[in-house]
Amino acid sequence: MVWHSLGIVHARMQAGVGVERAGEVGAESVVRWRITLRAAREGDPRRPRPEQRFRMGARVFHIDAVAEADAAGRWLDCLAREVRVA
Repeated sequence: MVWHSLGIVHARMQAGVGVERAGEVGAESVVRWRITLRAAREGDPRRPRPEQRFRMGARVFHIDAVAEADAAGRWLDCLAREVRVA
């Protein structure tokens, strides 16, 4: 699969629970993240989708779910996971 950049976002990131599991090449550290950013309407190409990911330098955050973070629909919460070889 080939990845390409779709843009830059500014977000608040909150780390959640982390676990260690067996991976393909040894132990992996998996941390869950809640990443909050400005909302975009459903169908808007700027709205993140679960098959996408965020990057911060060499760190990669795979998006698992996207939902509105507030009743007014101004913010989105992206539930993501970061996997690193332990």
